[in-house]
Amino acid sequence: MRRRALVGLPLALALALAAPAAGQDPAEEKAAVDARIAALEQEIAQAREREGVLTTQLSAVAAELRAAQDAVEQAQGSLDALEAELAAERARLERLTRLLQTQTRRLRRLQAEHRRAVAVLEARVRALYMEQPPDLLAFLVSASSFDELISSYEMLTRIGEQDQRIARQVERAKRRAARERAATARTRRLAAAAV
Repeated sequence: MRRRALVGLPLALALALAAPAAGQDPAEEKAAVDARIAALEQEIAQAREREGVLTTQLSAVAAELRAAQDAVEQAQGSLDALEAELAAERARLERLTRLLQTQTRRLRRLQAEHRRAVAVLEARVRALYMEQPPDLLAFLVSASSFDELISSYEMLTRIGEQDQRIARQVERAKRRAARERAATARTRRLAAAAV
């Protein structure tokens, strides 16, 4: 409706301007009006063409704007996901660092236990070497009574059990230290990979 009004307005203006001037020939007047109408119709056609071009350009710009907004939203989503992943990796690295510190302290403690157990075992072996190991036959022969024989045998048994207990402690300390050393090495590798 508005376009018709726009088209009609210039047409009415053209007709009004081309109104017969006093003393002009009607054929000339008609030709002048027709020429003016043709010129106005051509201007209208050009305006419509420009309008079509502008509408197409506007649609293209709007489509580009929507595409840019979609790209921004997608990039923001990717950024949010990357930030969440970074936060998770930082938390994992902190956990691994705390675990590594705990395992390192435990490993040092176990290594100290192992050193103490080895020192006790070495001292016991040195003492046995220096004192000459007790001979069961010598104990039996040197016993003056059956009670003394039983006491000597019990003492030898306790010494043997104590030696076995010391050896077991050394072996346990050695195994625990080896396990802790392996766990600490694994945690170091994980922490290094997380960085």
